[in-house]
Amino acid sequence: MNRKSAYHYCHIAEVTCAIFFSTGLFAQQPVKVFILAGQSNMEGHGEIYAGANQRPVGTLAYEVKHDSTGIYKNIVDSKGNWKVHKDVWVRYKREENKLKKGELTVGYGSSDTEIGPEFQFGNIVRDYFSNQVLLIKTAWGGKSLGVDFRPPGSGGTTGFFYKKMIEEIQTALNNLPAEFSSYKGRGYEIAGFVWNQGWNDAGDSALYKQYKINMVHFIKDVRHDLHVPYLPFVIINSGQGGLQPAKDKWMRNVQTHIAEAQREAAGSPEFSGNVLLVNSQPFWKDSSESPATEIHHYNRNAGTYFRMGNAAGLAMIQLLKSKLNE
Repeated sequence: MNRKSAYHYCHIAEVTCAIFFSTGLFAQQPVKVFILAGQSNMEGHGEIYAGANQRPVGTLAYEVKHDSTGIYKNIVDSKGNWKVHKDVWVRYKREENKLKKGELTVGYGSSDTEIGPEFQFGNIVRDYFSNQVLLIKTAWGGKSLGVDFRPPGSGGTTGFFYKKMIEEIQTALNNLPAEFSSYKGRGYEIAGFVWNQGWNDAGDSALYKQYKINMVHFIKDVRHDLHVPYLPFVIINSGQGGLQPAKDKWMRNVQTHIAEAQREAAGSPEFSGNVLLVNSQPFWKDSSESPATEIHHYNRNAGTYFRMGNAAGLAMIQLLKSKLNE
Protein backbone atom coordinates (compact mmCIF):
# COMPACT_ATOMS: atom_id res chain seq x y z
CA MET A 1 0.00 0.00 0.00
CA ASN A 2 1.30 3.44 -0.89
CA ARG A 3 0.29 6.86 0.42
CA LYS A 4 1.77 10.04 -0.97
CA SER A 5 0.73 13.61 -0.33
CA ALA A 6 2.01 17.20 -0.27
CA TYR A 7 1.43 19.69 2.53
CA HIS A 8 1.59 23.48 2.71
CA TYR A 9 0.94 25.54 5.82
CA CYS A 10 1.92 28.96 7.16
CA HIS A 11 4.00 29.77 4.06
CA ILE A 12 6.23 26.75 4.63
CA ALA A 13 7.60 25.23 1.43
CA GLU A 14 5.82 22.15 0.19
CA VAL A 15 7.09 18.86 1.51
CA THR A 16 6.19 15.60 -0.18
CA CYS A 17 5.96 12.62 2.11
CA ALA A 18 5.84 9.10 0.67
CA ILE A 19 5.23 6.18 3.02
CA PHE A 20 5.49 2.55 1.95
CA PHE A 21 4.47 -0.31 4.20
CA SER A 22 3.28 -3.87 4.13
CA THR A 23 -0.12 -4.98 5.32
CA GLY A 24 1.55 -7.02 8.06
CA LEU A 25 3.54 -4.09 9.39
CA PHE A 26 0.46 -1.85 9.29
CA ALA A 27 -1.46 -4.34 11.43
CA GLN A 28 1.27 -4.34 14.10
CA GLN A 29 1.68 -0.58 14.49
CA PRO A 30 -0.13 1.27 17.28
CA VAL A 31 -3.25 3.22 16.38
CA LYS A 32 -2.66 6.98 16.18
CA VAL A 33 -5.45 8.66 18.13
CA PHE A 34 -6.61 12.24 17.64
CA ILE A 35 -9.17 13.93 19.88
CA LEU A 36 -11.54 16.44 18.25
CA ALA A 37 -13.41 18.39 20.91
CA GLY A 38 -15.52 21.51 21.37
CA GLN A 39 -19.06 22.75 20.85
CA SER A 40 -21.44 22.73 17.89
CA ASN A 41 -18.93 23.65 15.20
CA MET A 42 -16.86 20.64 16.14
CA GLU A 43 -20.06 18.59 16.03
CA GLY A 44 -20.27 19.86 12.45
CA HIS A 45 -23.09 21.55 10.56
CA GLY A 46 -21.78 21.56 7.00
CA GLU A 47 -24.58 20.30 4.76
CA ILE A 48 -23.70 17.45 2.40
CA TYR A 49 -26.78 18.04 0.24
CA ALA A 50 -29.36 20.83 0.29
CA GLY A 51 -32.23 20.13 2.66
CA ALA A 52 -35.73 21.56 2.61
CA ASN A 53 -35.73 25.36 2.17
CA GLN A 54 -31.94 25.39 1.75
CA ARG A 55 -29.76 26.64 -1.08
CA PRO A 56 -27.55 24.06 -2.84
CA VAL A 57 -24.62 26.50 -2.99
CA GLY A 58 -22.09 25.73 -0.24
CA THR A 59 -23.18 22.13 0.25
CA LEU A 60 -20.43 19.54 -0.08
CA ALA A 61 -22.02 18.13 -3.24
CA TYR A 62 -22.11 21.61 -4.79
CA GLU A 63 -18.53 22.34 -3.74
CA VAL A 64 -17.25 19.15 -5.34
CA LYS A 65 -19.17 19.75 -8.56
CA HIS A 66 -17.99 23.35 -8.92
CA ASP A 67 -14.46 22.99 -7.59
CA SER A 68 -11.71 24.65 -9.62
CA THR A 69 -8.94 24.35 -7.03
CA GLY A 70 -8.53 20.57 -6.77
CA ILE A 71 -8.98 20.58 -3.00
CA TYR A 72 -11.90 18.13 -3.21
CA LYS A 73 -10.47 15.76 -5.79
CA ASN A 74 -9.68 12.90 -3.40
CA ILE A 75 -13.03 12.61 -1.59
CA VAL A 76 -15.09 11.05 -4.39
CA ASP A 77 -14.39 8.02 -6.56
CA SER A 78 -14.54 7.76 -10.36
CA LYS A 79 -18.32 7.24 -10.16
CA GLY A 80 -18.86 10.29 -7.99
CA ASN A 81 -19.50 8.33 -4.79
CA TRP A 82 -18.09 9.49 -1.46
CA LYS A 83 -14.92 7.57 -0.67
CA VAL A 84 -14.69 5.43 2.46
CA HIS A 85 -11.28 5.08 4.10
CA LYS A 86 -10.69 1.91 6.09
CA ASP A 87 -7.44 3.23 7.56
CA VAL A 88 -9.25 5.93 9.56
CA TRP A 89 -11.83 5.09 12.19
CA VAL A 90 -14.20 7.70 13.60
CA ARG A 91 -15.98 7.44 16.94
CA TYR A 92 -18.56 10.03 17.91
CA LYS A 93 -21.22 9.82 20.61
CA ARG A 94 -23.80 12.38 19.57
CA GLU A 95 -25.83 14.48 21.97
CA GLU A 96 -28.71 12.02 21.97
CA ASN A 97 -26.17 9.43 23.23
CA LYS A 98 -26.26 7.54 19.95
CA LEU A 99 -22.82 6.16 19.19
CA LYS A 100 -21.71 6.47 15.57
CA LYS A 101 -18.51 4.67 14.69
CA GLY A 102 -16.89 3.27 11.61
CA GLU A 103 -14.63 4.15 8.70
CA LEU A 104 -14.02 7.71 7.60
CA THR A 105 -16.47 9.14 5.10
CA VAL A 106 -19.13 11.87 5.04
CA GLY A 107 -21.87 11.91 7.67
CA TYR A 108 -19.92 12.16 10.92
CA GLY A 109 -21.18 15.68 11.60
CA SER A 110 -23.98 16.59 13.96
CA SER A 111 -26.18 14.30 11.86
CA ASP A 112 -25.68 11.79 9.06
CA THR A 113 -26.36 14.56 6.52
CA GLU A 114 -23.61 16.89 7.78
CA ILE A 115 -19.84 17.10 8.07
CA GLY A 116 -17.57 18.82 10.54
CA PRO A 117 -13.82 19.45 10.59
CA GLU A 118 -13.22 15.74 11.21
CA PHE A 119 -13.85 14.83 7.57
CA GLN A 120 -10.92 16.55 5.87
CA PHE A 121 -8.77 16.42 9.01
CA GLY A 122 -8.99 12.65 8.78
CA ASN A 123 -8.10 12.70 5.09
CA ILE A 124 -5.00 14.81 5.79
CA VAL A 125 -3.59 12.82 8.70
CA ARG A 126 -4.23 9.46 7.02
CA ASP A 127 -1.86 10.51 4.26
CA TYR A 128 0.84 11.29 6.80
CA PHE A 129 0.79 8.08 8.84
CA SER A 130 1.38 4.47 7.95
CA ASN A 131 -0.62 3.57 11.07
CA GLN A 132 -4.32 3.06 11.52
CA VAL A 133 -5.83 6.38 12.67
CA LEU A 134 -8.69 6.88 15.13
CA LEU A 135 -10.60 10.16 15.47
CA ILE A 136 -12.49 10.48 18.75
CA LYS A 137 -15.05 13.27 18.51
CA THR A 138 -16.37 14.60 21.79
CA ALA A 139 -18.49 17.72 21.32
CA TRP A 140 -21.75 19.28 22.47
CA GLY A 141 -23.58 22.33 21.14
CA GLY A 142 -24.07 25.55 23.08
CA LYS A 143 -21.26 25.05 25.61
CA SER A 144 -18.86 27.61 27.04
CA LEU A 145 -15.23 27.19 28.00
CA GLY A 146 -15.67 29.35 31.09
CA VAL A 147 -18.44 27.21 32.62
CA ASP A 148 -19.29 24.00 30.74
CA PHE A 149 -15.73 23.03 29.75
CA ARG A 150 -14.11 24.88 32.65
CA PRO A 151 -10.75 23.20 33.30
CA PRO A 152 -9.65 22.28 36.84
CA GLY A 153 -6.70 24.67 36.69
CA SER A 154 -9.01 27.69 36.37
CA GLY A 155 -10.37 27.12 39.88
CA GLY A 156 -14.00 27.05 40.89
CA THR A 157 -16.24 24.22 39.76
CA THR A 158 -14.74 22.05 37.04
CA GLY A 159 -17.07 22.03 34.07
CA PHE A 160 -19.43 19.08 33.70
CA PHE A 161 -18.51 18.78 30.03
CA TYR A 162 -14.79 18.95 30.73
CA LYS A 163 -15.18 15.89 32.93
CA LYS A 164 -17.51 14.23 30.43
CA MET A 165 -15.02 14.86 27.62
CA ILE A 166 -12.20 13.15 29.53
CA GLU A 167 -14.51 10.26 30.47
CA GLU A 168 -15.59 9.78 26.84
CA ILE A 169 -11.99 9.70 25.66
CA GLN A 170 -11.06 7.13 28.30
CA THR A 171 -14.13 5.02 27.49
CA ALA A 172 -13.31 5.08 23.78
CA LEU A 173 -9.72 3.97 24.41
CA ASN A 174 -10.76 1.25 26.85
CA ASN A 175 -13.34 -0.09 24.38
CA LEU A 176 -11.13 -0.23 21.30
CA PRO A 177 -11.12 -4.06 21.07
CA ALA A 178 -14.91 -4.26 21.39
CA GLU A 179 -15.81 -1.35 19.10
CA PHE A 180 -13.28 -1.97 16.31
CA SER A 181 -12.87 -5.65 15.54
CA SER A 182 -9.69 -5.18 13.50
CA TYR A 183 -7.93 -3.43 16.38
CA LYS A 184 -6.51 -6.78 17.60
CA GLY A 185 -4.47 -5.47 20.50
CA ARG A 186 -2.07 -3.37 18.48
CA GLY A 187 -1.96 -0.61 21.13
CA TYR A 188 -2.47 3.10 20.65
CA GLU A 189 -0.81 6.48 20.98
CA ILE A 190 -2.69 9.72 21.70
CA ALA A 191 -1.09 11.78 18.95
CA GLY A 192 -2.94 15.12 18.94
CA PHE A 193 -5.87 17.24 20.09
CA VAL A 194 -8.01 19.68 18.06
CA TRP A 195 -10.24 22.27 19.76
CA ASN A 196 -13.09 24.16 18.03
CA GLN A 197 -15.20 26.28 20.37
CA GLY A 198 -15.75 29.87 21.49
CA TRP A 199 -19.14 31.17 20.40
CA ASN A 200 -20.93 30.84 23.74
CA ASP A 201 -18.29 32.69 25.76
CA ALA A 202 -18.78 35.76 23.55
CA GLY A 203 -22.18 36.46 25.09
CA ASP A 204 -20.86 37.14 28.60
CA SER A 205 -18.13 39.70 29.33
CA ALA A 206 -17.02 37.77 32.42
CA LEU A 207 -16.42 34.71 30.23
CA TYR A 208 -14.69 36.34 27.27
CA LYS A 209 -12.37 38.28 29.60
CA GLN A 210 -11.30 34.95 31.13
CA TYR A 211 -11.06 33.07 27.85
CA LYS A 212 -7.29 33.30 27.37
CA ILE A 213 -6.39 32.02 30.83
CA ASN A 214 -9.09 29.35 30.66
CA MET A 215 -7.70 28.18 27.31
CA VAL A 216 -4.18 28.00 28.73
CA HIS A 217 -5.39 25.96 31.71
CA PHE A 218 -7.50 23.78 29.42
CA ILE A 219 -4.49 22.75 27.35
CA LYS A 220 -2.39 22.05 30.43
CA ASP A 221 -5.15 20.09 32.16
CA VAL A 222 -6.01 18.00 29.10
CA ARG A 223 -2.35 17.05 28.77
CA HIS A 224 -2.20 16.14 32.45
CA ASP A 225 -5.42 14.12 32.46
CA LEU A 226 -4.51 12.24 29.29
CA HIS A 227 -0.93 11.70 30.52
CA VAL A 228 0.67 13.24 27.43
CA PRO A 229 2.77 16.21 28.67
CA TYR A 230 3.44 17.87 25.30
CA LEU A 231 0.42 16.63 23.37
CA PRO A 232 0.28 18.53 20.03
CA PHE A 233 -2.68 20.89 20.25
CA VAL A 234 -4.45 22.77 17.43
CA ILE A 235 -7.02 25.50 18.11
CA ILE A 236 -9.45 26.32 15.30
CA ASN A 237 -10.39 29.87 16.15
CA SER A 238 -13.89 31.34 16.12
CA GLY A 239 -14.07 32.86 12.65
CA GLN A 240 -17.75 33.72 12.32
CA GLY A 241 -18.19 36.87 10.26
CA GLY A 242 -14.93 36.46 8.41
CA LEU A 243 -12.41 39.24 7.95
CA GLN A 244 -14.88 42.15 7.76
CA PRO A 245 -16.11 43.86 10.98
CA ALA A 246 -19.47 42.39 11.94
CA LYS A 247 -22.63 44.39 12.57
CA ASP A 248 -24.00 41.82 15.01
CA LYS A 249 -22.82 42.58 18.58
CA TRP A 250 -22.36 38.94 19.57
CA MET A 251 -20.33 38.25 16.44
CA ARG A 252 -18.23 41.39 17.05
CA ASN A 253 -17.37 39.94 20.45
CA VAL A 254 -16.35 36.72 18.73
CA GLN A 255 -14.18 38.59 16.21
CA THR A 256 -12.45 40.68 18.84
CA HIS A 257 -12.49 39.22 22.35
CA ILE A 258 -12.68 35.48 21.59
CA ALA A 259 -10.50 35.30 18.49
CA GLU A 260 -7.88 37.50 20.15
CA ALA A 261 -7.90 35.40 23.33
CA GLN A 262 -7.47 32.24 21.27
CA ARG A 263 -4.57 33.77 19.37
CA GLU A 264 -2.86 34.93 22.56
CA ALA A 265 -3.34 31.57 24.29
CA ALA A 266 -1.87 29.67 21.34
CA GLY A 267 1.02 32.13 21.25
CA SER A 268 1.99 31.67 24.90
CA PRO A 269 5.77 31.08 25.11
CA GLU A 270 5.25 27.85 27.06
CA PHE A 271 3.34 26.44 24.06
CA SER A 272 6.01 27.24 21.48
CA GLY A 273 6.34 24.34 19.08
CA ASN A 274 3.44 22.32 20.50
CA VAL A 275 0.33 24.51 19.99
CA LEU A 276 -0.86 26.13 16.76
CA LEU A 277 -3.82 28.31 15.87
CA VAL A 278 -5.86 27.86 12.69
CA ASN A 279 -7.56 31.06 11.57
CA SER A 280 -10.97 30.10 10.18
CA GLN A 281 -11.97 33.68 9.30
CA PRO A 282 -10.81 33.38 5.65
CA PHE A 283 -13.08 30.32 5.27
CA TRP A 284 -16.24 32.26 6.15
CA LYS A 285 -18.90 32.45 3.44
CA ASP A 286 -21.82 34.84 3.45
CA SER A 287 -25.31 33.36 3.64
CA SER A 288 -25.87 34.12 -0.05
CA GLU A 289 -23.05 31.65 -0.79
CA SER A 290 -24.26 29.09 1.73
CA PRO A 291 -27.16 26.69 2.34
CA ALA A 292 -28.65 28.74 5.18
CA THR A 293 -28.53 31.92 7.24
CA GLU A 294 -27.10 30.68 10.52
CA ILE A 295 -24.10 32.76 11.51
CA HIS A 296 -23.05 30.75 14.57
CA HIS A 297 -22.82 27.62 12.37
CA TYR A 298 -20.97 29.36 9.52
CA ASN A 299 -24.24 29.41 7.55
CA ARG A 300 -24.00 25.61 7.33
CA ASN A 301 -21.40 25.92 4.59
CA ALA A 302 -19.70 22.56 4.06
CA GLY A 303 -16.80 24.21 2.25
CA THR A 304 -16.04 26.18 5.39
CA TYR A 305 -15.97 23.09 7.60
CA PHE A 306 -13.92 21.22 4.99
CA ARG A 307 -11.30 23.95 4.93
CA MET A 308 -11.22 24.11 8.73
CA GLY A 309 -10.41 20.41 8.81
CA ASN A 310 -7.86 20.80 6.04
CA ALA A 311 -6.01 23.61 7.82
CA ALA A 312 -6.19 21.82 11.18
CA GLY A 313 -4.76 18.68 9.62
CA LEU A 314 -1.85 20.58 8.06
CA ALA A 315 -1.20 22.39 11.35
CA MET A 316 -1.19 19.08 13.22
CA ILE A 317 1.32 17.60 10.79
CA GLN A 318 3.53 20.65 11.27
CA LEU A 319 3.49 20.03 15.04
CA LEU A 320 4.16 16.31 14.61
CA LYS A 321 7.13 17.00 12.36
CA SER A 322 8.47 19.52 14.86
CA LYS A 323 8.10 16.97 17.65
CA LEU A 324 9.87 14.33 15.54
CA ASN A 325 12.83 16.65 15.02
CA GLU A 326 13.28 17.52 18.71
